[in-house]
Amino acid sequence: FSISKAAWTFAVYIAGDNNLEYYGILDMLEMAMVGTTPEMNIVVQFDRAEGYDTSLDNWTEAKRFLVTEGMVPTNESAYEDLGEVDMGDVVTLTDFAVDTFGRFGADRTCLVLWDHGMNWHGGCCRDMASANDSLKTDEMRAALGAAVEVIGGRVDIVGFDACLMASLEVGYSFKELVVDFVAPESTEPGTGWPYDSILMPLRENPSMGSDELASRVVSEYVQEYVDGWVNCMAAFRVDLLSTTVKDALTEFADSLMAEDDKYYGHISAARSAVDTLERIPG
Repeated sequence: FSISKAAWTFAVYIAGDNNLEYYGILDMLEMAMVGTTPEMNIVVQFDRAEGYDTSLDNWTEAKRFLVTEGMVPTNESAYEDLGEVDMGDVVTLTDFAVDTFGRFGADRTCLVLWDHGMNWHGGCCRDMASANDSLKTDEMRAALGAAVEVIGGRVDIVGFDACLMASLEVGYSFKELVVDFVAPESTEPGTGWPYDSILMPLRENPSMGSDELASRVVSEYVQEYVDGWVNCMAAFRVDLLSTTVKDALTEFADSLMAEDDKYYGHISAARSAVDTLERIPG
């Protein structure tokens, strides 16, 4: 490639080695409706599965793409073939983040983790071909730490196109490494983020700041599913995730666990009485 420093590098880690493979293809086609420009790089690592979708050469290993306008994710359009990798392994995510932000330099950076999500409990980016391995919060933090060293500053946005990932535990794990954190509190439909609607304004205004792009993800997502879906997406400034709240919550949880027999009935009654979105299995 002939690469000059851009305003933004928007990187998407599509862990499609499972039953969401088809939707990964759809999302890449949405990105290609906008495409990379001199001021905005759209970079994807996509690991496909066997047995769910056989289109576009039916490749099943992991490949990397610089998504250009009108591109389709075929063998020929990839700039790198990684072979079969474990997308739930910290080494795989670290390599993608370090290589992408080093190769496609930019003033601002965004890393989106795409797949099934189970919050702090089960992580995200489940790889069916690797015994359903998934990335946990400590692994994500380690990968981001390596990315920060390459960038020379914080990653501007970490986003999750994955269910249930907006929580204090996940967001707090990015403290001192990330500026803004974007994720859904509830489940997502298979089609996930509307990448064309999110990226077109960034193409038109590459000077957009991380707070504006994070807000754009929320507003475009909510507009996309205004009818017929539990419509939850949130953006947080990571530095404002209060240490006081984290410490207070830890103290409260430790107290409850120390005397769980005493408080079990009260906790159960309180949980049953509140409105809920989705419950993490297990």
